[in-house]
Amino acid sequence: MKKISITTFVLPFIFAIQLTQAQVIFNTYEKKKLDSTQILPEVSFVGKNSKREVQKLPELVGTDIFAGKKNALVMMNNVQGNYVSNQMRQVLAKVPGIHIWESDGSGAQIGIATRGLSPNRSSEFNIRQNGNEIAADPISYSEAYYNPQLQGVQKIQIVKGAGALQYGSQFGGMVNYIMKDGNEINKTFEFETQQTMGSYGLLNTFNAIGGKSGKVHYYAFVDIRKGNGWRDNAQFNIVNYFASLSYQVSQHLKTSIEYTNSDISNQQAGGLTDNTFVKNPQQSNRSRNWFNTQWNIWALNLQWNWSKNSQMTVRNYILKGTRNSIGYQISDMTLLDTVNAKTLAYNSRDIETQKYLNFGTEWRNRTIYYVTNRFKNIVSSGFKYYQGDSPYQTSNKGSSGTDANFLPTDGTYVKDYDRKTQNVALFAENAFYVNDKLVLIPGIRYEYIKTEVSSRQSTNAIINTTPTRKFVLLGVSAEYKLPFGTEIYANYTEAYKPFWYGQISQLPNAYKIDENLKDANGYTSDIGYRGSVEDYLFFDIGAFYMKYKNRLGNLTLQDKTIMVTNVGGSTHVGIESFAEINPVKMFFKANPIVHFNVFANYSFTDATYDGFISNGKDIKGNRVQDAPRNIFRTGVNFYLKQMILTYQYSFVDETFSDADNTVLPNSKGTIGLIPAYKISDITFSYSFMKNYFFKMGINNLTNTNYFTRRAGGLPGSGILPGDGRTFYATVTAKF
Repeated sequence: MKKISITTFVLPFIFAIQLTQAQVIFNTYEKKKLDSTQILPEVSFVGKNSKREVQKLPELVGTDIFAGKKNALVMMNNVQGNYVSNQMRQVLAKVPGIHIWESDGSGAQIGIATRGLSPNRSSEFNIRQNGNEIAADPISYSEAYYNPQLQGVQKIQIVKGAGALQYGSQFGGMVNYIMKDGNEINKTFEFETQQTMGSYGLLNTFNAIGGKSGKVHYYAFVDIRKGNGWRDNAQFNIVNYFASLSYQVSQHLKTSIEYTNSDISNQQAGGLTDNTFVKNPQQSNRSRNWFNTQWNIWALNLQWNWSKNSQMTVRNYILKGTRNSIGYQISDMTLLDTVNAKTLAYNSRDIETQKYLNFGTEWRNRTIYYVTNRFKNIVSSGFKYYQGDSPYQTSNKGSSGTDANFLPTDGTYVKDYDRKTQNVALFAENAFYVNDKLVLIPGIRYEYIKTEVSSRQSTNAIINTTPTRKFVLLGVSAEYKLPFGTEIYANYTEAYKPFWYGQISQLPNAYKIDENLKDANGYTSDIGYRGSVEDYLFFDIGAFYMKYKNRLGNLTLQDKTIMVTNVGGSTHVGIESFAEINPVKMFFKANPIVHFNVFANYSFTDATYDGFISNGKDIKGNRVQDAPRNIFRTGVNFYLKQMILTYQYSFVDETFSDADNTVLPNSKGTIGLIPAYKISDITFSYSFMKNYFFKMGINNLTNTNYFTRRAGGLPGSGILPGDGRTFYATVTAKF
């Protein structure tokens, strides 16, 4: 703890002093007015009065610069889709280029990606909640096992690849869930209750309190969701708690404290072969496979307007979590889980358990200054320290029972690793307003990363290793304002992805690690045209180019040993476009009683390997797995007074499950083409008596049989089907 204390408080203090010295110089050139720059002091206020589901982020929000970046702001209060079960294809229907793994009907595990990257637990994004990182290990194991319950989320910020400079070195960008905090409630106390019933035993109760009085505002909710699941052996039980308390110490200083608790238990139905999927996608041959995560997050945040044109934010958090799984023959679901003829009991199950203890602090400062009376600048800089400890254990002697018992019967583990990560980062961006139309934003990020993997058992087939990295990322963004409220934006940003400690420890004994293993690196770039016209038209049309070097893969050696090594790179090129129009509002300025809006969202991604070694051969030109070329979503909202009827349609193109682009499936269902699919959803909502709200919907209206993923391991190898047609109804009351 002594090491944490020194690093956490001394280094940021030194950094703050340096910023203060810079501020003395900047204040010499300060102006009284902030010109036309979009500057909003708190995220809570962004988009507060908008009725649009998705809009672009302002140029500057608090200490964060969003100008010149491909981004989206999803307003959850306006979303008409199913967010009770975290149905992301409906929630993010108006964000172009989002590819979603739809293999968890409970909504507990969200898997999203963009631009041909893997959706595996959203690991290619930097996932945050109120600005704090919530993944298992944002550097070395960036899978998001916890995702906030969307009924308690106020808005979602999404920044594509150019977010690497401000939020981490990843290729995908950043997703930040902004929780409700009571600031939007205009009374001392408000109680909200939402009760939901749905198909296959779905029951959800969401209850929240919030309000504000004087300098204090608060918000807390309890969310309990359970169900049997659309598939056999897919029951789930989810409990989420969240509490936030904010205090406005003075006109210039605000502080808040938060606590998050999540406990998720899922029965895992496992994967299917192509034959069993065609016969009945709801079937399962596993009834004893279970998965559990427990997440606790404590956060302390501070916002200080320390001068007229300067603001500092400080975010500190501690994350304590566990991930447990138990199952029989997870890597081969074709083996039936039957009673052993000799023991007259089920066979032993395999256990994996991980624990996470993370600490992070992030200091950001934003200052507006003038070099001359003409040229304005906004500098946003920051410091981040992160430390994580993640022990990992496995056993093949789990209980032969049917319950979710995650302890080995003999108390010993086959593999037992201690895995640690330390990360220090310094970053800065400067927005140069060349004139009232053009802004240029160069940026830089320095990263120090140290990962340590050590075995606590001499029998483990891995050499203890402690990789250390030091690198600098550069980038630049630009934005040029055009008439009619439109603008052109462009950016270029370097990216970096360290190999995970999971890739050098969570391996079968037949695997070998390349001693010269390298981290992935590359860059992303965007150019686009976007804008909005009053309240009836919003659009964003852009193109991207991404280079992903030193991808990791497996090579089979002459002695049949499989080596984890760098096998090549890939190039990702495409377009992302979105437009939404309300024809009635276009011609009638007053708010009409009856109106409708129509949206269309299309993305094209051509992700191919530059020169990639797979199974001993070069497969240059093959398509990257999990990268659909075409994604098209469209829909319409009809408004009649307090009633809203929404229809959404989603088309996702075929994808390959391996780098060899294998079309014909293997016998286990782990390799083969993932066919294109089309899904329709419909939602009806009605508000009455001011404080009451009714909502109902049908997911997968046409009952399409489809799947988005072929798994090779957890949660069970083979095809993981998406849910068929399901129904839900929600009643909401506020007092």
